[in-house]
Amino acid sequence: MKIASTLENVFDGIIGAPVVIQTKKDFLSELFPFLNQLNLSFRRMPLFNMASAFLTRNTLDQIADLDFIEKIYVDWPVKIPELPIGFSISDFVAHPGLLGLNMLQSNMRKRVEVRAEWIPTAESRRYLGVDAAKREGVTGFGVRVAVVDSDASARAANHRQFMGKSVERYTLRAAFQTDTNGHGTHVATTIAGGLYQAIPNFYVEGIAPDVSLIMVKCLLTPLGAGSTSDCIEAVNLAFNKGANVVNLSLGSEATDPDEDPFVQAINSLSPEKIVCAASGNEGATKVGSPAIANNALAIGALKVRTGLKADFSNSGPNLDFIMPGVNIFSGIARETLLDVTGGGPEGFSSLSGTSMATPHMTGMVALAIDLMKRYEFTPTVETFREIGKNYGESHSQEYGYGPLTYDMIKQYVEENLT
Repeated sequence: MKIASTLENVFDGIIGAPVVIQTKKDFLSELFPFLNQLNLSFRRMPLFNMASAFLTRNTLDQIADLDFIEKIYVDWPVKIPELPIGFSISDFVAHPGLLGLNMLQSNMRKRVEVRAEWIPTAESRRYLGVDAAKREGVTGFGVRVAVVDSDASARAANHRQFMGKSVERYTLRAAFQTDTNGHGTHVATTIAGGLYQAIPNFYVEGIAPDVSLIMVKCLLTPLGAGSTSDCIEAVNLAFNKGANVVNLSLGSEATDPDEDPFVQAINSLSPEKIVCAASGNEGATKVGSPAIANNALAIGALKVRTGLKADFSNSGPNLDFIMPGVNIFSGIARETLLDVTGGGPEGFSSLSGTSMATPHMTGMVALAIDLMKRYEFTPTVETFREIGKNYGESHSQEYGYGPLTYDMIKQYVEENLT
């Protein structure tokens, strides 16, 4: 069926809707003359043979009749996992000011005021054995990592943890250049932040501090919400800019994968293009989208000091790994919403969620790429599942293969690549 059943339902009783159009392989350019003929504005995602547009019922039917159309999907809302289900920008408009901030804060799964409960990234690095990697010169140098999220302004790139580091920055729409959320910066510093003393005797450092960092802003609202098409376009841009691995600390509730354009986009990627995606924060027994895609590594959140799964972390048979994600203390863009609500000193914040777990995995993937390229080997998504299966914990729906540690990566290299 060329029209997703969910899209058919959306069109009941309304004039039109935003959609994602997928063509058969290498036929995307054939679509554009038809969109122009219908006077429709559209955006292109050529890596995925996809485009986005706003269609009426009439134009939907006309485009669906084209032979080279694969499927037309709903352009679903996407958000940072720490926002509640169904929360949208309209909620923020309805609850402005401090009430709106409090609604956000109450769903960040934390508000830990006690410093003793913060987990600085220097501590989560030790938990994953990353200090050994640093001693061996494995720091992610030469690996390109993209954070597709809410931040990409100078406010993020000039953070103290990025001193001396060149950060590539892209924002999908010129009207949204200023970062107001902060989520993307926290994710980015967890991956690539330099060693910094945030508070006396309290150090932060990213998992792979020497990677080349690309920040792509696709969640454009102040609270960290956006559209599926924006996110797909951002992933398209990130890989076109040479990213080896893309971090997606964002998503939506999982539906039928055949009805989800984000899942279909990720599943169409070539094996060496690695995506790490947050499993979601609903405490559900099914990981969210796009983490449910076969070509994505789905990441849950654990508590570093107990090793136990966070109660909010989604689980299920598609979960791949579980990484530090509770009370993670790292850098955040100053004067943003999550800087204000995070409970830490200015420019640093303690946040919880699968959003915080996912960059730990992305950083470990970057370290693995750094180490394995020395043996002229390029890992794929399945490489990391093989590492988990052979050197991690017995797979379970709550923990996946457990946390991915540097020792596991080294064991794989020593037994398979040397």
